[in-house]
Amino acid sequence: MLNIVLKAWGNSGAGGGGGIDGARRAEAVLCNMIRLHGNGHECARPDALSFSTVIGAYSRAEPGEAAAYSRAEPGEAAAAVDSVMGLLEELEGTYLPDGADGSVESCYNAAANVVAKSGLDDAVERVGDLMGRMRNMDVAPGGNILASLIEAYANEGSEGSLRRGRELLLEKMDGPEPEIEPNSVPFNVLLGAILNGDSTNKIERADELMALMEKIGGDARPDSASYNMIISALSRSPSPGSERKAVDYLRDMLSAYRGGYKKAKPDLFAFNCVIGMLARSRQDWADDIIHRTLEAMESQRRHGNASVVPDTIAYNLVIGSPSPRPTGRTTPSACWG
Repeated sequence: MLNIVLKAWGNSGAGGGGGIDGARRAEAVLCNMIRLHGNGHECARPDALSFSTVIGAYSRAEPGEAAAYSRAEPGEAAAAVDSVMGLLEELEGTYLPDGADGSVESCYNAAANVVAKSGLDDAVERVGDLMGRMRNMDVAPGGNILASLIEAYANEGSEGSLRRGRELLLEKMDGPEPEIEPNSVPFNVLLGAILNGDSTNKIERADELMALMEKIGGDARPDSASYNMIISALSRSPSPGSERKAVDYLRDMLSAYRGGYKKAKPDLFAFNCVIGMLARSRQDWADDIIHRTLEAMESQRRHGNASVVPDTIAYNLVIGSPSPRPTGRTTPSACWG
């Protein structure tokens, strides 16, 4: 019952969406539970789910909300991290269950997420320390906490940090016996950092990472988030060949999904990005590929993927495409099927 109260308070921020205010309210309730239990009220004893609920509320607070994780307010960021770390210490010291369960793992994962979003100078070291504490508690670190570590590297903002993040991913997830089961989550964090960076060759580096994910295979393969990020970046790129590359990535996305990889399920965003850049294109083959893309969307609908039904944006993009286009160029081999 008390855990339901914690969840309700954790979601009690502005608009009912939780946030930093909701997290602080939930923490106050949990502290009261700890105090009551310490005074002999066994019915108020918190469990791992109690701590997971409160720490998770902190992890869902948006960066910069109430200056909680803003780089401009390091004192607020440190206070949020300190609250979470204090709760973890309480859990480890008194309330850790005999057998580690999913709630315990989620506590560490959520705490690492708070630290990674904080922008603190020592975020990388703090998340690394959390991974060590998980092992000490016989809880195996997984892809979620690794994603937080990669995010902490990315937030440092240097090329060297991104390189170290990539090397860490290879160390933990690549090879015949990976330490952490490969999945796309931490790779997507790194991919987003690369594409949002200022590097002049960020598209090439993103291509390399996508190829690496494909090579590792399994759940580390590019998923819908991966494809959406790189297609969106290509749709804004002035580089020659961006249109062809975006079309190729959309084709790969469709092929992976048709092949049974459900994590690569296409959505309207990817299709509209491709249609938008082709509508602006001066390539003579653009109209043909727009037509094929619309047909592919209809094919997805017929096969049960209602999330890609053409909307007003798609049709407005097509109607607003330039005409006439130059002629005499080669149409890319993009057969949607």
